[in-house]
Amino acid sequence: MMIRVATFGGGTGQPVVLRALNMLQGVEITAVVSMADSGGSSGILRDERGILPPSDALRCLLALANEEDPRVAELVALCRHRFEGNGSLVPDGVGHTVGNVMMAGLIEKHEMVKALKCMGRQLGVSPDRRVLPSTLEHVTLCAKLVDGTQIRGETLIGRPAFGDRAPINRVWLEPDTAAPLSRCCLRYSARRSMQSCAWETSTRARLHHFFLGELQTHSRLSVANSSSSSTR
Repeated sequence: MMIRVATFGGGTGQPVVLRALNMLQGVEITAVVSMADSGGSSGILRDERGILPPSDALRCLLALANEEDPRVAELVALCRHRFEGNGSLVPDGVGHTVGNVMMAGLIEKHEMVKALKCMGRQLGVSPDRRVLPSTLEHVTLCAKLVDGTQIRGETLIGRPAFGDRAPINRVWLEPDTAAPLSRCCLRYSARRSMQSCAWETSTRARLHHFFLGELQTHSRLSVANSSSSSTR
């Protein structure tokens, strides 16, 4: 009997958990990924191409890739390659990764869910593992500090540019929306894991989308405090 497991987070802690889960047998895995990323290569592609940010979802796919296949291992390494120097592939000094560019093309040709499915096939991801976007809408993460200051954008919220600032009072998404398929997968999974290494910017603002109270009542919910270097 397959056990359904759903993870929920961004592109830093979540891939660490997925890499461990991927070694288990008898487990059906669904990773629901935040779509509020506004920084780095992913943010630039989002703004310039009008697509959902690909980087965090791609990192989760790479964590589920079948790297025992030498061809897949080569593709994983290629996806992680970041362009350097000057030119259109290094806008404002931020180099795109090959994987982000590939995902951008797939998203433009199809849409986010199908693009992730296509990329997953190329990476040898098992049919009982999948990555889904938390929403199909273009969303902006917003925060209000305890001193009343409001900040818009995941990058500014997660990486304050000017010294000390007041603590965050609350966070929310504009618009406030969730993908029906992602909501369904979370609701009917037997186990759920939230990755909290970027709690304010990747997890906290999304919880109300998926009826956290209901999830805690009807299933096991765990919070994984993971850490990993982030490349966007």
